[in-house]
Amino acid sequence: NAGDESANHLPGSIQSLVQARMDRLEGADKNALQAAAVWGQRVPLSVVRHLIGDPQYDARALALQFLVRLQGDELQFSHALIRDGAYGSMLHARRRQLHRAAAEWVLDQDVALAAEHFERAEDARAAGAYLQASALQAGQHHYTEALALLDRVLALPDHAAVLFPLNLARARLLLQIGHATASIAAAGAAIDAAH
Repeated sequence: NAGDESANHLPGSIQSLVQARMDRLEGADKNALQAAAVWGQRVPLSVVRHLIGDPQYDARALALQFLVRLQGDELQFSHALIRDGAYGSMLHARRRQLHRAAAEWVLDQDVALAAEHFERAEDARAAGAYLQASALQAGQHHYTEALALLDRVLALPDHAAVLFPLNLARARLLLQIGHATASIAAAGAAIDAAH
């Protein structure tokens, strides 16, 4: 799951403690910790390397500071509060940049995860990625999950451009799960969006 916004609600005293530990890090290590925080509690080292643009980065300094644990080719934050603090330490523009880079990196492997990162980056590609992820779920007969992904599109501020395919997909899924009346309404909304 893409990094969440829980860090915005981190008590100031905890944020200060995490920030103090981060201030002791070299620039590359601080960037790596923030990049890892964008991904989540566990993150492949290859993702961190991609996000910071350093294919040789090894993360040992982060482990020596007890900020993360190295587990094979993966980093795990030593505590969720450290991850939240690292996430909360970034400016909004930096978070958006890292989420966008994470989305682009994972798009071919996990379109639903890419959609979440695009959404957190406030990138207009989120809507299309959610539609694609929904279609994949529907193709595997996971209709409820597919509908939930379409609901995420509806919550986006810039979903107007995809109203026709969105409502058409909703109509088909609602029909699959036996909600004929709602399906007809969604089909009507698709027709309205086409005009």
